[in-house]
Amino acid sequence: MGNPWGFLLAQQPRPAPITEIALGGSGGGSSDSGGSGHNSADEIDEVPRIPASELTYERFCLDYMEPNRPVILQGATQGWAAASDWVTPGGAVNLAFLKAHFKTAVVSVTDTARQHEGCGPCQQMQLADFLDWWELRQQQQQQQQQQQQQQQACAGIEAWHIQSTATIPAGTAVPQPGTPGQAQPAGRADDAPTAAAPPPAGGPLWYAKDWHLASGFPQYQAYRCPSLFADDWLNEWCDACQAGARQQAGAPAGPTQECKLGDAVVQQAPASQQQQQQQQQQQQQESTADYRFVYLGPQGTCTPLHSDVLRSHSWSANVAGRKLWRLLPPWRSHLLLDRHGRGAPWDFFATDPEGQYPGLPEARQHLLTVVQHPGEAIFVPAGWFHTVENLDDCASINHNWINGHSVHWTWALLRGERAAAEEGIEDCRPLCSPAEFEGLVQRNLGANAGLDYAGFGAMLRCVATASLLKLEPAAATPNSSSDHHQRHQQQQGGVAAADSPAAPALQPAAGTDGGPAVPTGRWYHAFRLLRAALVLHQLLAEQRRIDAACQQEWLKRQQQPSKQRGVVAAGAAPGPGSVGGSMEGGPRGEELPHATEVVRNAACLAAIEQQLESMGIPLPASALHDAH
Repeated sequence: MGNPWGFLLAQQPRPAPITEIALGGSGGGSSDSGGSGHNSADEIDEVPRIPASELTYERFCLDYMEPNRPVILQGATQGWAAASDWVTPGGAVNLAFLKAHFKTAVVSVTDTARQHEGCGPCQQMQLADFLDWWELRQQQQQQQQQQQQQQQACAGIEAWHIQSTATIPAGTAVPQPGTPGQAQPAGRADDAPTAAAPPPAGGPLWYAKDWHLASGFPQYQAYRCPSLFADDWLNEWCDACQAGARQQAGAPAGPTQECKLGDAVVQQAPASQQQQQQQQQQQQQESTADYRFVYLGPQGTCTPLHSDVLRSHSWSANVAGRKLWRLLPPWRSHLLLDRHGRGAPWDFFATDPEGQYPGLPEARQHLLTVVQHPGEAIFVPAGWFHTVENLDDCASINHNWINGHSVHWTWALLRGERAAAEEGIEDCRPLCSPAEFEGLVQRNLGANAGLDYAGFGAMLRCVATASLLKLEPAAATPNSSSDHHQRHQQQQGGVAAADSPAAPALQPAAGTDGGPAVPTGRWYHAFRLLRAALVLHQLLAEQRRIDAACQQEWLKRQQQPSKQRGVVAAGAAPGPGSVGGSMEGGPRGEELPHATEVVRNAACLAAIEQQLESMGIPLPASALHDAH
């Protein structure tokens, strides 16, 4: 194959060829199918199935992650504890085991009975209560099936009786079922036990989604992330956030946990009662804030039409049961828009009598439909809209993840979502200072998209720092990693604890799941650095543009009469990063919204550039021009 990393390092990631369907109000617009880099040769007829043990990481990168194409990996759950613990000998979901070991867990459930045109609102439920409902549903279904079998048997007897009397000569006594001395036909209704009432029509069909088992029960290792999916920037950063929070709070490092995006560092409480409350809050955050999920649901539960959070990749491994997937390529996503160029329907086959979604019939022609079996994991690339239906009672494990092959999708989403957030509160602009307005925009961006510019930059710096440490020769020397870690933090302008892993080691080189090894060599880390830098320079340019606009607006307002300034704080205390002088330091009148992030991102980008230059890998000229 040659050197696949040399090929990947020479590639420029394609612009996200996706219509940004509204997530909190982002505009849709028309498809750019002609200029998105896709043509008829790019069409995909089916989702391939490949044994996980036979697909190398390099081949996975070149054939699936880089071109953004789905694939199913067979045997992905081999050796998992969940593959034996959660499954009965007959292959069903082992509800008894789940209840015995995790009954105290609180999970989010949603009603997928379709009376909501998709899923109903989520609500919290104890796992034990959810499993009780599931068991009761199974019992009612069994009773209904018995009733149906009995009714069918009785209908068959009646038909036989009518046919028999038609052929018996007149005056002949007709034998009646149940006459003494005659055999009783099987399945008579009057011999059947009284059945419990079936569930009411239109009753809920609960589906437990986004259960954070890994962080809620770290002592139970239900699974290992398949090696092919291990380069996970999103959860790598979440782990680093929580490790940093624990260190700041003075708690022992312990096993790595996850944290919510953008959560503040937990401070130590002076009072014991306050400390207990903090610990409870932290535990709640840890158990609901990563991107590692378990899904549990009976036959018929489903997930409506969507594209994954943050335009991330996702992988889903079936522990028990089968799932039906329908997937639409990103370059066909414009077919999902309504007549106003905005939102999508809840299902590919949603009824549309008024023609609200004119492209929906054509979208159905481009669907990839695949049934996922137990033990298989499906890779769903960034930007693929899809629906999922459980053909059996199902238990699955899912991750959302971002890496160098998909991070440009996330950045495209955030830029669109920020523009939508700014437009949505435009009427508030005169009522606050430019920096305050941008703060509201970023807050709404984080609420709508799940991540703001500061969090995105912190994730990129975390990934870059980890790879820079791995590429630094002295970092492998015993007792030296801590010193180098501190030096890198100083180089990056005082990077916060959440920017850098507490323990910089990444996934082990050998595949712990029996699959192929995950590369951890120089070119692997060079690829991570290059892809992080390509997006980081765009983020930095955007933050500088916003700060410059804020500076101009603030100066413009200072030239107005005082009565026209509204509520702008003209006399704000000067400080670093304020409006009125150079963009990155000096005494000023108002704090620039992205000043701190600009300093950190510029320092990180410079460190990446220096490392790549030492390896003979230059950044593209456009990146250097925009970033400096």
